[in-house]
Amino acid sequence: MAILDMTFLVDLQQGEDAAQAALHVLADGPERLVVPAQAAIEYLAGMKDPVAGLADIERSFELAPLVRENILEAARLGRQGLQEGSFQGWADTQIAARAQLMGTEVVTADPDDFRAYDCETWDYRNEVRSPDSASD
Repeated sequence: MAILDMTFLVDLQQGEDAAQAALHVLADGPERLVVPAQAAIEYLAGMKDPVAGLADIERSFELAPLVRENILEAARLGRQGLQEGSFQGWADTQIAARAQLMGTEVVTADPDDFRAYDCETWDYRNEVRSPDSASD
Protein backbone atom coordinates (compact mmCIF):
# COMPACT_ATOMS: atom_id res chain seq x y z
CA MET A 1 0.00 0.00 0.00
CA ALA A 2 1.22 3.53 -0.71
CA ILE A 3 -0.17 6.96 0.07
CA LEU A 4 0.05 9.33 -2.90
CA ASP A 5 0.73 12.97 -2.10
CA MET A 6 -0.52 15.90 -4.15
CA THR A 7 2.97 16.49 -5.60
CA PHE A 8 2.92 13.00 -7.11
CA LEU A 9 -0.56 13.52 -8.58
CA VAL A 10 0.47 16.83 -10.16
CA ASP A 11 3.68 15.39 -11.60
CA LEU A 12 1.79 12.38 -12.92
CA GLN A 13 -0.83 14.59 -14.57
CA GLN A 14 1.92 16.70 -16.14
CA GLY A 15 3.63 13.60 -17.51
CA GLU A 16 6.82 13.99 -15.47
CA ASP A 17 9.19 11.08 -16.10
CA ALA A 18 9.94 10.44 -12.41
CA ALA A 19 6.24 10.15 -11.55
CA GLN A 20 5.58 7.91 -14.55
CA ALA A 21 8.46 5.63 -13.54
CA ALA A 22 7.25 5.55 -9.93
CA LEU A 23 3.73 4.67 -11.04
CA HIS A 24 5.16 1.82 -13.12
CA VAL A 25 7.00 0.49 -10.05
CA LEU A 26 3.94 0.82 -7.83
CA ALA A 27 1.54 -0.65 -10.38
CA ASP A 28 3.75 -3.72 -10.82
CA GLY A 29 3.66 -4.46 -7.10
CA PRO A 30 0.96 -5.66 -4.77
CA GLU A 31 0.45 -2.13 -3.49
CA ARG A 32 -2.94 -0.46 -3.18
CA LEU A 33 -2.46 3.14 -4.28
CA VAL A 34 -4.34 5.43 -1.92
CA VAL A 35 -5.10 9.12 -2.33
CA PRO A 36 -6.14 10.71 0.97
CA ALA A 37 -9.02 13.18 0.77
CA GLN A 38 -6.68 16.06 1.66
CA ALA A 39 -4.27 15.26 -1.19
CA ALA A 40 -7.23 15.04 -3.58
CA ILE A 41 -8.52 18.43 -2.41
CA GLU A 42 -5.12 20.07 -2.93
CA TYR A 43 -4.75 18.49 -6.37
CA LEU A 44 -8.26 19.33 -7.54
CA ALA A 45 -7.96 22.96 -6.43
CA GLY A 46 -5.51 23.51 -9.28
CA MET A 47 -7.67 21.95 -11.98
CA LYS A 48 -9.99 23.64 -14.45
CA ASP A 49 -12.44 20.74 -14.14
CA PRO A 50 -12.27 19.30 -10.61
CA VAL A 51 -15.26 17.02 -11.25
CA ALA A 52 -13.41 15.26 -14.08
CA GLY A 53 -10.23 15.25 -12.00
CA LEU A 54 -11.99 13.56 -9.10
CA ALA A 55 -13.48 10.99 -11.46
CA ASP A 56 -9.95 10.24 -12.73
CA ILE A 57 -8.67 9.79 -9.16
CA GLU A 58 -11.57 7.50 -8.27
CA ARG A 59 -11.06 5.44 -11.44
CA SER A 60 -7.30 5.09 -10.99
CA PHE A 61 -6.74 4.95 -7.24
CA GLU A 62 -8.43 4.26 -3.93
CA LEU A 63 -9.78 7.52 -2.48
CA ALA A 64 -9.50 7.51 1.32
CA PRO A 65 -12.13 9.74 2.90
CA LEU A 66 -11.47 11.81 5.99
CA VAL A 67 -12.98 9.68 8.74
CA ARG A 68 -13.12 9.88 12.52
CA GLU A 69 -9.91 7.92 13.17
CA ASN A 70 -8.03 10.09 10.65
CA ILE A 71 -9.35 13.27 12.27
CA LEU A 72 -8.19 12.14 15.71
CA GLU A 73 -4.76 11.02 14.47
CA ALA A 74 -4.27 14.30 12.58
CA ALA A 75 -5.21 16.23 15.71
CA ARG A 76 -2.71 14.20 17.75
CA LEU A 77 0.08 14.69 15.19
CA GLY A 78 -0.77 18.38 14.83
CA ARG A 79 -0.70 18.94 18.58
CA GLN A 80 2.61 17.08 18.83
CA GLY A 81 4.09 19.07 15.94
CA LEU A 82 2.97 22.37 17.41
CA GLN A 83 4.46 21.48 20.80
CA GLU A 84 7.76 20.35 19.27
CA GLY A 85 8.04 23.14 16.71
CA SER A 86 7.84 20.71 13.79
CA PHE A 87 4.27 21.41 12.62
CA GLN A 88 3.98 21.08 8.82
CA GLY A 89 0.53 22.58 8.26
CA TRP A 90 -2.82 20.87 8.44
CA ALA A 91 -2.79 19.46 4.90
CA ASP A 92 0.42 17.48 5.34
CA THR A 93 -0.58 16.59 8.89
CA GLN A 94 -3.78 14.98 7.61
CA ILE A 95 -1.91 13.06 4.92
CA ALA A 96 0.71 11.95 7.47
CA ALA A 97 -2.09 10.78 9.77
CA ARG A 98 -3.50 8.58 7.00
CA ALA A 99 -0.06 7.09 6.37
CA GLN A 100 0.42 6.44 10.08
CA LEU A 101 -2.97 4.76 10.39
CA MET A 102 -2.36 2.57 7.34
CA GLY A 103 1.23 1.79 8.29
CA THR A 104 2.59 2.77 4.90
CA GLU A 105 4.80 5.27 3.12
CA VAL A 106 3.96 8.58 1.46
CA VAL A 107 5.00 8.90 -2.19
CA THR A 108 5.99 12.56 -2.42
CA ALA A 109 8.42 15.12 -3.81
CA ASP A 110 8.46 16.81 -0.37
CA PRO A 111 9.66 14.08 2.01
CA ASP A 112 10.78 16.40 4.80
CA ASP A 113 7.18 17.52 5.35
CA PHE A 114 6.27 13.94 6.26
CA ARG A 115 9.47 12.81 7.92
CA ALA A 116 8.78 15.47 10.55
CA TYR A 117 5.93 13.14 11.59
CA ASP A 118 8.12 10.01 11.42
CA CYS A 119 6.43 8.85 8.22
CA GLU A 120 8.24 6.61 5.81
CA THR A 121 8.51 8.34 2.46
CA TRP A 122 9.53 7.67 -1.09
CA ASP A 123 10.97 10.75 -2.77
CA TYR A 124 10.23 9.44 -6.25
CA ARG A 125 12.09 12.33 -7.89
CA ASN A 126 15.36 11.49 -6.16
CA GLU A 127 15.12 7.82 -5.08
CA VAL A 128 15.01 5.44 -8.02
CA ARG A 129 13.41 2.05 -7.44
CA SER A 130 13.10 -0.91 -9.72
CA PRO A 131 9.83 -2.78 -10.21
CA ASP A 132 11.38 -5.67 -8.25
CA SER A 133 11.69 -3.45 -5.17
CA ALA A 134 7.92 -2.83 -5.04
CA SER A 135 7.40 -6.01 -3.06
CA ASP A 136 10.15 -5.22 -0.50
